[in-house]
Amino acid sequence: MRGFSWFQLAAISSAITLPSSLAAQVATPQSIVKNVCSDRTEESALQISRTRLAEEIFRSNKVYLSDLDPIDGTILQKLRDLRTNGGPSGENVTDERLSATLFSLNLIEKQLASDSLEGLTASGVSSRKDGWLFDQDSSTVQLTCKIAKTKTVVATLAAPPDRKRFSLREKPEELALTGKDRKAVSAFALGLDKKWTTDADGVENTETTLKFNGTAGARLTQDESPVTAYAFAQYNLKRVRKEPAPALAEGERRNKNDTDVLALGVSGDVFTTAEDGPSLWLTGQAAFVQDFVDQSERIRLSTKFDPGFSRRFGICGIGRMQYFGSSDRIGARCLVRLDTEIGIWTGNGISTTNSYDDFLAIGANLSYELHLKTGEKTGILASANYRYLPILSGQLSDIERLELALSHRIWSEGGLGIDLLTKYNNGTNALSLENEEDISLGVGLVF
Repeated sequence: MRGFSWFQLAAISSAITLPSSLAAQVATPQSIVKNVCSDRTEESALQISRTRLAEEIFRSNKVYLSDLDPIDGTILQKLRDLRTNGGPSGENVTDERLSATLFSLNLIEKQLASDSLEGLTASGVSSRKDGWLFDQDSSTVQLTCKIAKTKTVVATLAAPPDRKRFSLREKPEELALTGKDRKAVSAFALGLDKKWTTDADGVENTETTLKFNGTAGARLTQDESPVTAYAFAQYNLKRVRKEPAPALAEGERRNKNDTDVLALGVSGDVFTTAEDGPSLWLTGQAAFVQDFVDQSERIRLSTKFDPGFSRRFGICGIGRMQYFGSSDRIGARCLVRLDTEIGIWTGNGISTTNSYDDFLAIGANLSYELHLKTGEKTGILASANYRYLPILSGQLSDIERLELALSHRIWSEGGLGIDLLTKYNNGTNALSLENEEDISLGVGLVF
């Protein structure tokens, strides 16, 4: 039989201070209660015995009954022996484990006495002085688990957390994305290319390409609103200029091959969530589009619908970011969305090759996004997006576009992401409705 003075001190009060190396090993009352009550989901099974609780106090602190000597005597007697004499003997039981067990025991008794132990209550108690729980006179004590009622898994409107009051993204539909999905959003991109050549006469020629593609949005709705609305401005510019400027043929315009389009509008997003994660996402935009090259105007109505399938799919997570391994270093997301667009022309342009008929297009938008965390505030993002919308009404050609992007993203302390990016586009520009193919290097911003 052992007799350590600090065991007796611990029996007086559970407020003793353990060495830091040992404190990390002590089983908390919450973890012990969780283990005792985890398998009890029916009203008839909510009560537990003092013996079951005593067994869990020993086990959670890695003191096993087979290690205690002598084996005879009830588990309650062994706990009482631990309190009064420093613990039952046993060749495989360390003093540290016994002291940890005693510490857990005193904490549980103290919290039960004050009705502050989450998940477990005690009734039928005649006295709640130190040592009351496993005293021989406490056989009338009844211990009852408090089990949370099982919740039905249903989708409910929910406000996405941490939505920015002001956002910078590539597209309006990405303005409200938050959390881990925000790591994979496309950046508000800026690019400047310059090329110098010398002709046969020794004259130096320069060609400057300026690119600008992104969306700035200001949130209109409150933090707790399940519907997120942003007022946004989306601008898409690609301008190529040569110096000295070449002569123009009669009727030609210097900007005829440029892209210069501004969209002003409002975007709205509705999120619903279930207990196992996001279950539905619907976004829509209404915008007035001004094409400064074509000198045309139209109202653009577009929606994207994600049915909310949230599954792990080997190479990615369907509908949400899936991380591989035990960390969040490598993650991938696959998106499959219904995509619709309506164009209503309010002013025809000067192009003789474009159709200015109103149109309706419905199709699909497919994306694969891969995120590699390279540091605490850095990461590499690779993405592929394919959009195909057959024209159901109107004379416009089907909308089809492939976008590939690779960027190295650096996050600042204030939440601003800076991208060094490469991007390839091939197909219908969503704002100008012109077919284009280009590859570009530039800088992107995400906020």
